[in-house]
Amino acid sequence: MARITAFSDLFPFAHAMVPGCPEPLFTQHILQAARKYCLKSRVWRPDLDSYDLVDGTKEYTLAPTVSTVTYAARIDVIVEVRWNSETGVTNGDKGAVINWRDYSFNPNTNVLTFDTAPTDDVTSGLDVQAVLVPHLSASDLPDWVLNNYAEAIQSGALASLLKIPQETWTDKAEAEAQRLDFRNWIAKAKADIAAEYRDGSIGGSS
Repeated sequence: MARITAFSDLFPFAHAMVPGCPEPLFTQHILQAARKYCLKSRVWRPDLDSYDLVDGTKEYTLAPTVSTVTYAARIDVIVEVRWNSETGVTNGDKGAVINWRDYSFNPNTNVLTFDTAPTDDVTSGLDVQAVLVPHLSASDLPDWVLNNYAEAIQSGALASLLKIPQETWTDKAEAEAQRLDFRNWIAKAKADIAAEYRDGSIGGSS
């Protein structure tokens, strides 16, 4: 499969299975499948752009901004939080990991709250790794997500497209096969993440 950079790039690879399907409809189902895949597997877990630590401030409002790009996405769960020092930031070191019991996160407000406030001002001293889930208004995902999980997302889209009744491409049996394939991709992603986090954890706090 050639490198994928947009939802529409998946259309040629699946079109033979849904002949006559309009591309906008296909893209809609790709987005829905991508959203479901990210939600259930938690594979989209980037490091958010750093925040400034502020002396005496416990609450920090996060945004789904990665490498200066703000995505149309929900911050679903926090994976890891680190506090750094001015020297550490200057030297490019990673900060100290904050125990997940020492903070809370509200995904409805995107507010991260610490039990104990920092005692120093540190520019770019707060680093957060989070699980992101695209909104239905999203127009795309990072191309690394699309490329690593293209087959999984495509299976999810085909599972819903093929069961649309009375279309030239309707195939309920194949739709069920694609649904099972999609579920297996999710299970594999969870297993891979659990293997990376030796204690089996796939998130720190929610």
